[in-house]
Amino acid sequence: MLLFYRILILFLIIFNFRVPVLYNSAVVSIILTTFYYIFVRGSIRLDYFFHRYTVRILIGLVLLSILCFSYPVLLGTYDFILLKCFILQFFMITAMIYALPLLIEGEESDAFNNISQLICYTFAVQGFIQMSAFFIPPVGDFLIAMKPEIIQKKLFGPYELYFRGYALSGSPFFELPAGFGVAFILFFRLLLTGQPNCTSGYKGFVIFFLLLSGSIFSGRTAFIGLVMGFCMYLFLVQDRVIKILKALVKLIIPVCLILGAYNYILTPAQRFAITNHVFPFAFEFYYKYEDTGKLSTSSTDLMINKQYFMPSTQTLLHGDGRYVGLDGHGYYMETDAGYMRAILYGGIFFWIACFIYQTLFFIQPLYIAGQTKNRWNKPDFWCLMTLFVHLFILEIKAEAVGRMNIMQVLLCLICTCYLAQNYLKEYIASDLDNISFKNDENEDCILASGRAL
Repeated sequence: MLLFYRILILFLIIFNFRVPVLYNSAVVSIILTTFYYIFVRGSIRLDYFFHRYTVRILIGLVLLSILCFSYPVLLGTYDFILLKCFILQFFMITAMIYALPLLIEGEESDAFNNISQLICYTFAVQGFIQMSAFFIPPVGDFLIAMKPEIIQKKLFGPYELYFRGYALSGSPFFELPAGFGVAFILFFRLLLTGQPNCTSGYKGFVIFFLLLSGSIFSGRTAFIGLVMGFCMYLFLVQDRVIKILKALVKLIIPVCLILGAYNYILTPAQRFAITNHVFPFAFEFYYKYEDTGKLSTSSTDLMINKQYFMPSTQTLLHGDGRYVGLDGHGYYMETDAGYMRAILYGGIFFWIACFIYQTLFFIQPLYIAGQTKNRWNKPDFWCLMTLFVHLFILEIKAEAVGRMNIMQVLLCLICTCYLAQNYLKEYIASDLDNISFKNDENEDCILASGRAL
């Protein structure tokens, strides 16, 4: 029962969707967590607010927000849209830190693996919701109606991507598939452990099937994490042939299930929607390859041809202090490429500030995880490094480094749990050393007493 409660709390924080009266689901998570602390544990838990790691991240986010505030003020644009995003990120991270004692209660010694499983379960639930919304049209209509009007207009735009609205998420476009990519990386990390977890047996097939289904409905950005996670697995796995075959089975069977559902379960109207809307969007690179012989998508073509350009020297140095267009709509300079948007807003120094803030998440966990010399003994290091590199690949397409709320919450959660697990093991090892030392002292005293006698 506690597992379901944890999944619910994490779901409410990560996806942070609109909730009438209470504003958003992160507020609901704080209320539910408080109820648990008071009525089950008997006290409010604020443990992780006082850890140097989380304090450092929160201070870094505050400083980055102050910098973000200064550009539109000094340049006279008074465009504070990005600042609002940072304020929301602060709130979501705070809600996550507040819930962290509940999320890993009693499991600090294996917190990294357990939180990885919890994240996979949470995204699998999202995939199940999306799939249910597709099969049950009233559910899909309800989930779309929950979203703000501006999002609904995008869903029913010229590309008819309405199915992306089937996610119970406040950010159904770029952020959601990017989060699915993180779940894929963690899934392959869990496969490497060889221990019973959510990737074992039938659970592994179900979880991967739901992650894959959610990714198809969310967007092809998720497949970046899928490919990177699988490459990490190939790089680290020992007994390669057997384990790679097992991993491929876990990949292939869910795909066969999807194809079987397509042929034997879906109605003609649903097959039409899949064939003409969902698959052409999710696997556009394959359709383009069949038509043109090139692996590309409309978004990558647009990004390469129009969204990267050389700004003026003045813009490179201190930016233009604008996040939205001059008319108050759309992206400034009509580009949503992450590197470009940071430079257009605050110049190269603002992007460097975002980079420094992002490294606060990784520098300590990577240092600790990289202590061993043999790559076979440090899958945690390569998992964290894959997540880090994943961010900079995503930044090519849209804002990711320091500015994607779902991603920052996930990374803060993952890295905090890794450090909590590591420090607890060090503490236990230190206690064992002290006990051993005291035992040695006692033995010396006994021997000395015997000689004296």
